[in-house]
Amino acid sequence: MEPESILAGLQRVMVEALQAAPQQGTAADAFDDAVCSIEDGELRVQMQVSKAMLPVVVNADAEKIVRTALREHGAGALKLVLLPGSETVTTEKKKPRAAKSGSAADLAAKHPVVQQAQRLFNAEIRNVIDLRDGE
Repeated sequence: MEPESILAGLQRVMVEALQAAPQQGTAADAFDDAVCSIEDGELRVQMQVSKAMLPVVVNADAEKIVRTALREHGAGALKLVLLPGSETVTTEKKKPRAAKSGSAADLAAKHPVVQQAQRLFNAEIRNVIDLRDGE
């Protein structure tokens, strides 16, 4: 397995674990936007948030959830290192996030009309408003 696919798999594990936990959506988004690398036995996660915001976005509970998920997926030997992002604004295009299974965004992405529009117009889904009742 290539290093990029291993890192992508570990990142997916961290994001999914946080998405499954209550009140960890912001941390999940931060991990989803992060750039991961493995150096000297460390899993380095370069976040897009500032040094001041890092402990707010990724609190102790979120860190514990991530460490547990990594341990369960065989990466417990790696030391988790969270690095703040730079203060400068980046102009690179963000990668699209995978929608949580069963969410309104997931259902919209799977709809045939939406998929056809994406193919025809090279479109992307940016915002989904959930208008379902009682959910």
